[in-house]
Amino acid sequence: MSERLLKGYKSETGQGVIAIVVSIAIFVGASYMLYRTVKVARAINAQAESIEDNAVSINTSTNSIARLVQTEAILDSILNTAKPLVPSLNQIIDVARSIEGTAVSIGGTINGINGNSRAIGAEVNDILRISRQIGGDIVTINNQLDSVIATAREISSDTEPIEKSLDSAHISTCGINALGAVASGGPDEHCT
Repeated sequence: MSERLLKGYKSETGQGVIAIVVSIAIFVGASYMLYRTVKVARAINAQAESIEDNAVSINTSTNSIARLVQTEAILDSILNTAKPLVPSLNQIIDVARSIEGTAVSIGGTINGINGNSRAIGAEVNDILRISRQIGGDIVTINNQLDSVIATAREISSDTEPIEKSLDSAHISTCGINALGAVASGGPDEHCT
């Protein structure tokens, strides 16, 4: 089974499948990282709103300043985390475009194969029609041969009495020749 899988991976279709699987894996990873980033951003947004509400009432509170510093640190962390994702997302987009091109190419090939299959099907139908016609001709020939054989058998049964009559006539003529009744040419060599 592993040999069949390896052969499948070496083909154009196998390579396309591998590219799709890798693209999906990269997309899932990037999506998860983006999901985490959005989740943290929402948490930060919620904290920022809370800080804003508290800043109005406790403007000079060090607690709010500490939260603001913490929020700023989280924002810097999010920004630093998101920066490496940009090339990965661009790479995912490039792979997706490549896969789309390969899929279009495969679609064209499949359409060509379908056209060839239809043409072959039409040829097969013609061959089937001709072979059926030949089959009908063979049946006709067989029927005619049966008729010829029956006629030959009738002729054979008719020639048997004629053949016996000829043998009898030959024997009679040989007897006449032996008596010296035939004057020309001497004795018949068939009678000896």
